[in-house]
This record gives sequence, C-alpha cells and structure tokens, in this order.
Amino acid sequence: MKTLPLLCLLPLAACATSEPPPPPPPAPEDTSGDDTTSAGARVEAGADVRVAAQVEAAPPPCPDAPTCVRLGGEAEAAGDAIRARAMYEHGCQLGSHHGCAGFGLFLVRGDGGPADRARGAELVRASCEAGDRQGCTILAVLHQEGLGVPRDLTRARALHAQACEAGSKDSCLNFGAMLYNGQGGPQDREQARRMFERACEQHSEMACTNLVRMQEQERAAQEQAQQQAATPEPEGRSAAAGARSRFSVNVGEMSVDGQAFANIGASCGPLRLAIVLQAIGRATSGCQARAGARISVTIDDGRVTRASAEGRARACLQHALRRMRVAGQTCELEATLR
Repeated sequence: MKTLPLLCLLPLAACATSEPPPPPPPAPEDTSGDDTTSAGARVEAGADVRVAAQVEAAPPPCPDAPTCVRLGGEAEAAGDAIRARAMYEHGCQLGSHHGCAGFGLFLVRGDGGPADRARGAELVRASCEAGDRQGCTILAVLHQEGLGVPRDLTRARALHAQACEAGSKDSCLNFGAMLYNGQGGPQDREQARRMFERACEQHSEMACTNLVRMQEQERAAQEQAQQQAATPEPEGRSAAAGARSRFSVNVGEMSVDGQAFANIGASCGPLRLAIVLQAIGRATSGCQARAGARISVTIDDGRVTRASAEGRARACLQHALRRMRVAGQTCELEATLR
C-alpha cells in the first residue's frame, strides 16, 4: 500500500554535516635524489588527496527531514523499496513523524529489508499520537488487518474518523466504507455517503466510484420496488409475500452476476443485499436442480448463523449456505432461486 509521499541513504551524521575541505597538496619535492622512502611518501599522500577530492565531489545526502521524506516518496513511486525505506528511516531519525510513519509501514510489510512488525507498529502509533494524520491512517489499517497490532475494527473506525477530520482522503474513504458496511460500529449509509463525497472532492477515484455505485444500486432497488408494488402478486405467491412483509426491503426480482432471485425479503439495505446475494449465488453454484428452491439465511458479522432451504436441492443448498462467509455483512433474508 503506497501510502506516504515520503527519507536519506547515508548515516545521520553524514546528512547533518559536510565533509571538511581536502588538505592542500604538498610542495613539490626534489626527485633527483635516490631517497626511495620520500618517493613512497609522495605517492601515498597523492592517493589521499585524490580520495578526499572524490568524497567532496560526491552529491550530498538529504539535508533535512522534509527532503528525506520527499526523496522517500519519489523512490517508492519508482519502485525502489530499498532506497525508499532508507529515506524514510533517515527522515524519522531527523525528527519527521511523517518519516517515522513511512518507515514503520515498511517495517511492518517487510519492504526493502527485514520485517519487524512490532517495531514498525510502534513507530506508526507514536507518529499518530504526535498528530501525523498519515500515521493515524496507517495505524487504522493495521488495526483493520491485525498487522503488528490486535485486530480491532472499533479502534480502526475511530482512527479513520480522526484522520479524515484532519484531511486524509484515504481515511475518509475507509471510514465511509466502514460506516456503510456497519464495521466497527453502527451502519450509517447517509454518513457514509458524506465521507465518500469528501474523499471524492479530494480526488479519490475509489470514493467517486463508490458514490456512483451507491446511486445506481439504490436507484435499481427503488425501480424494482415500484414495479413490484404496481404488479399484483399471483395467488401462488401469497405465502412468499406474507413471509416478505416482515422485512424492511422487499424486491420482486433481482439478478446478480447471472443468478436470478425472486420474492426477496431482507433486513439489510440495497447495497448490502446485493453483496449477500452475490455470495449466495457463488456458494450455491455447484448445487444441481436449485431452480425454484426457497432459501432463508441469517448472517451476523460475516458468519452464517442460520440457513434453511426447501426444494429438490435442499441438502446441497443448506450445506453450501452454512459454509458461506460474507466479510463484514449482517443481514437476514429469504429468496427464491431462479
């Protein structure tokens, strides 16, 4: 995850100071004699002068923390993980919290050198506590994935909210996703929309895409609900209609990834419903003669807690549904497979 435009390859002292000027060359000596010891001394001194001149002519390392951080970002963008890691580390040594966050992330991921998740996570945490918003964004992602720190979605959500308020578009994007999916706290689709809008205004392409998808899926769900309301239910479907009446979302028909569903009742919103139906379609794709089967599923934080099915493929469907995982989703639904 390239997160930071962030550091100096040489040791700290080399960045903080410059080399002393080379000593003046020795005065010419009389070479007519046969003093071989003096001649040897002249050759050695000349070699020292040449080495000193080479050091003086070499380009200086990064002179300050912001420059180290900038060079680290350039190296990372160029795919030079070793140099990027060194630049971030040196920026951290020069007092840049941003540099420490970048170096910590490289340590956690093991990019450009050996991994040290504990040390890397500590550097990221200290950077966040010092007020570096990018450090807080990285720390939130570490808590989301359980890298170097305990997996804690509640903590991750709070950190993303904090960094978003400080101006991090990446955290606004992630905070919006957690709000929409109900991860680390209550689901709040309207606030999620506002977070996506904020990130989109800061030129986050993924946030802009999420906004478009929200609008498209919600519009499609509304159109299907309107069509269902305008079309009388056949008598044979009255039982299914009665079962669906207890759900907050009722859709006559919906197709996801080529799998059609009918008489859908769900406790989750349109976006989450589409995600769950997609997972059901994939999980049950191996069951023969599933068309016409009625299924009922309860999902709690991604885990199926109840699954039942009616129809010829009943046993296969129940087995497939109970093994299904839908990361971060909570929903109860009933539907007929087409």
